[in-house]
Amino acid sequence: MRRVLATLGLILATSSVVSTVSAAEVKIGAWGRGFFVPFYSDGDSDAQTFDAVSWGANNPRIGVSIIGSSDNVGFQIDLNGDNGIGAHDQQKIWVKPFEMLTLTVGRAYDDVLRGNGTFGDFDWLRISGTGEDLTFARMSTYDGPYVRSWGEGHGAIIALDPMKELHAYVGFKNISTAMKTADAMKNLQIGAGYNIAEKAHIRAQYIGTFTDSTGGKPSVDLSAINAALKLTLSESFYADVGAFIATKKEEAGYTARIAAYLKYATGPIALHGLGNFRLGINDVVANEEDATGMELGLGLNYAIGDNGLGLVASFRYQNEADVGVKDGRIGGLVGIEKGFSNGKIGIGVEFSTTNFAFYGNELGKGNENASIAVPVKVEYWF
Repeated sequence: MRRVLATLGLILATSSVVSTVSAAEVKIGAWGRGFFVPFYSDGDSDAQTFDAVSWGANNPRIGVSIIGSSDNVGFQIDLNGDNGIGAHDQQKIWVKPFEMLTLTVGRAYDDVLRGNGTFGDFDWLRISGTGEDLTFARMSTYDGPYVRSWGEGHGAIIALDPMKELHAYVGFKNISTAMKTADAMKNLQIGAGYNIAEKAHIRAQYIGTFTDSTGGKPSVDLSAINAALKLTLSESFYADVGAFIATKKEEAGYTARIAAYLKYATGPIALHGLGNFRLGINDVVANEEDATGMELGLGLNYAIGDNGLGLVASFRYQNEADVGVKDGRIGGLVGIEKGFSNGKIGIGVEFSTTNFAFYGNELGKGNENASIAVPVKVEYWF
C-alpha cells in the first residue's frame, strides 16, 4: 500500500510540475533589415556604395530576441549582431501579481496605445524620418516623441488593465543611475486609453522629462501633453489624429504639433496619407520665430497577383520652415518587393531635393544637394 501511495504521489507531483512548466516557455524571435546601396549620389561628391539600415548608413540590423513568459512572469532580451554582439531596444523583467496589474523593470516599452504613421520610404531609406510615434508616443523608459536617448535609460512601468477596453500606465523614465526622488518624479510618463467597441480609441498622456544640465549644455528632450483619437470607420479604412502640446517650448522646439495618419486598404491596394504640422517653430531660413512647419506624405502598396510580388511608392513634401532649407524638401520612392514566409527582398529608386534623413547629415549645415539612391532591400522575421 505504501508503494502504491508513493507511486500515486510521485505521479501527482510529476504531473503538477509538468503542468506548471508547460504553462511557461522560453522562445527566440528575430527581426532584421538591411540594404545594399550600390549607388548613392548627392550630385556634388563622388558616387558612393555602402550598406545601410533605414535609419542610417552603416551596418544592417541583425536582431534576435530571447523571450520568456508564463502566466505571471516574463523577461525579454533584445540583441543585435550589427557590428559584434550588442544589446538594443528592450532588456526587461515583468511580473503580473494580479490579472489587472503588470510591473515591468528595466529598459522597456509599452506599445498598446502607440500611434504610428509608417509606410513607404520609412521602411526603406528614410527621406524625412517621420513615421513612428506620429500621433501618440509609445510609453518608453528611455524615449520621448521624436527624441531618441539610446543611453542607459532604464526605468519601470506600472500598467493597469481593469477591463479589456481600458489600458493605463505610469512609467519612470531614465533612472539608470541613482537620482533624487524629486527629479525622478519629473521623468514620469502617465497615460491611459479607452477603446469604444473597437471603433474609437481615445488616448491621453503626460510625458515629463527631467533635464540634467550639470554636465554642461542640457540635453534636448520633450515634455508634453499628448492626446489622440483613432477612428476605425470600416474594415478597410481608419484615421488616427493626435496632438502634442509642449510644456517647454525652448526644449521641444515648438509650441504644439498636430498630426494625422490615414490608411485605406481594399483587395490588393493600400493607400496611406500623412500630415504633420509643428506650430511656433523657428524658421532658420526666413529668420522667423513663430513659423509653422508642415510635412505631407502619400503612399501606395499594390500586390501584384498572389505570388508575393508588390509595388511600393511614397512621396514626401516638407516646407522650408519644417526642414530648414530654402524651398523645402521633396522626396519619393518607387520600389518592387518579393515577399516570402519569413522575409522579403526588394529594389527601388529614391530621390530627394536635399540629402536624405537616413544619411545622418544635419540639414542647414551645407549638405543640401539633391540626392538619389538605388537601395536593394533584404529583411527577415522569425
